[in-house]
Amino acid sequence: EVGLRVSAAMFYNRWSWAALATLFLTGLRSTRNPGWLQVLEAVAIGYLLVFLFLLKVSYAAVAVAYLLTFSVLFPRLRLRAPLVVATVALLLGALQLWTGLLSAYLADVHSAIISSGAVRSDLTETIIATLRETLPVAICFGLALRWRVVTWQETVFAAFVILSGIALVNQNAQFLFIATLIVPWALLAARLGEARAAPLRVLTPVLALVFLVPQLTHWAVAMNEFRFGTRYAQARAD
Repeated sequence: EVGLRVSAAMFYNRWSWAALATLFLTGLRSTRNPGWLQVLEAVAIGYLLVFLFLLKVSYAAVAVAYLLTFSVLFPRLRLRAPLVVATVALLLGALQLWTGLLSAYLADVHSAIISSGAVRSDLTETIIATLRETLPVAICFGLALRWRVVTWQETVFAAFVILSGIALVNQNAQFLFIATLIVPWALLAARLGEARAAPLRVLTPVLALVFLVPQLTHWAVAMNEFRFGTRYAQARAD
């Protein structure tokens, strides 16, 4: 990292964003999956919850809020809840029996929450800083809802991803790159691909560009800063 900034390049953020995006995707799949696959997904959700809890608890809090909220909107999540809870209990119980460190970890999480808090910087500043990523999603889902391409439940889901992403980058002191926005973009592209009107189907590659260009630009800048930081560190060492 350059300086003291925290970014999506830090390993626990990369893993957490990926796990959270995967968790979001599980609630949007077709209910026509065979029963064994739904059982496998429920176990995977439980594993992802434990993984996020042990890696960084702020992501786990978003994951739990997602499952609780969208169990109402997406019945397939509600049907798998008992197996998800059983998986989490089994994994955490095994961890405690194997290492005995779970209670100490909980105490450490409590201390971190007290010291850092839920909001680490000006929330308004974070909202403004992330507008280039969140505003296109909000506008496109608003139009798609008006055109009846997406349902109101899917629009609420997109809003949840936006708001939770803002909260996470604020708590991370990250300010850029809400990686989970790829999920509502993918959902919207899928719905547009299913649309009967040809002009709507044409919008799919346009939306892909809208999503990809800011992300590619961000990573290009990050890589350039990394090279600059490496050269600066080497110069200091010499």
